[in-house]
Amino acid sequence: MEPAEPVMMRVAIIEPKTQKVYYKTVADEDISGAAGVTLDGHAVIRHKRRNFGLFTNPDGLSDRSSEPEYFSLDGRLYHGPGVLYAFDTEGRTVNITNRTHPKPSWLGSIETARSALNAGAIAWPHEWQRDE
Repeated sequence: MEPAEPVMMRVAIIEPKTQKVYYKTVADEDISGAAGVTLDGHAVIRHKRRNFGLFTNPDGLSDRSSEPEYFSLDGRLYHGPGVLYAFDTEGRTVNITNRTHPKPSWLGSIETARSALNAGAIAWPHEWQRDE
């Protein structure tokens, strides 16, 4: 019996360092590594009645020496890079399109992120789920 072909899908790569979002087609099991780095934090985002998952590095939010790669997505603070993917009501991953997903707001420095948090413009991320 031959192994099953991997399920391929389009994801959005969020690059706060360059303030760009680009799209990439990856195998389902490779989503968390699609940005070229290991991302072990996961958040679920509900945006305009659609479901999205975000892989990023939660440790960047507490590491004061980290690069100024802060961004917000759907009103929550994250530290990049990140991989955003879509899933349906049954939990199956589906292709993401540039018209349907939440767009990041680039915050850059920790000072800008703190100001946005203090002003109530953004909030801390939901509880992280770690892939271990």
